Amino acid sequence: GAGMPAELRILPLGDSITDGGAKTRAYRYHMHAGLSRMHRPVRWLGSMHGVYDRRTGRNATSGTPLVDVADWPLEAQHHEGHWGWTSLEVMRGHKKQPQRRSLNHWLEELASSPPHVVTVHIGTNDLTKYVLREGRPVSSVSSHVRSILRRLCRAAPKATVLMASLIPNCRGSEAALRRRREVEAEYNGRVSRMCERHSLKPPTACPRMRLQLVNLTAVVACSMLVDGIHPGPEGARNMAAAMVEALQTQLGRLFDV
Repeated sequence: GAGMPAELRILPLGDSITDGGAKTRAYRYHMHAGLSRMHRPVRWLGSMHGVYDRRTGRNATSGTPLVDVADWPLEAQHHEGHWGWTSLEVMRGHKKQPQRRSLNHWLEELASSPPHVVTVHIGTNDLTKYVLREGRPVSSVSSHVRSILRRLCRAAPKATVLMASLIPNCRGSEAALRRRREVEAEYNGRVSRMCERHSLKPPTACPRMRLQLVNLTAVVACSMLVDGIHPGPEGARNMAAAMVEALQTQLGRLFDV
């Protein structure tokens, strides 16, 4: 193969759990720190920068870059984590935030240097809004995720996609949480089978993309969430460790294509 590139291009894709809202609550930060310790240069990609802009009505911005953070330089703070978005909104754009565009546009912007790796944690908001509130089937969510994967494959046909199972959502009554666990388990099962099928028989349209399941459900407990939804520092560290471990199993072949 061609050996390792000068830098590994990583695109983190998802919702507020990918954004993190604060440095130590963003798995991206811990992943960057871990890869830096391994002396692996990374270029982080995405139209968002920093973390969620909390000021009233300012979710319209592309984030608040964290300035003067020694172990998280500005250029390492790029991502595509959109607070409150569903997988459908990632694909089509958000009616209230049209200026942020959508997946096709973000990928077009990266056409000259597409990601080697895409980390994906998406579906939490879909389960809340579409499945639990509106009664849509979980299969509708996994089919949107499949569409996201097809678009990623068109834009980055040799990429490795690290596809996360969902960290638990722990907000609500006992009955609501029982129901939540059921739909999370169904969704995670569907995502897991999607990854399995892809490895056994890569689709003809996408023969070289790798799709690897990363079990984040197992590494984040309810006690590690700050508000029942978003990980605190321990949860974010665990997410990052699982992503880095999955990445290491793929590194050898990533550039030997």
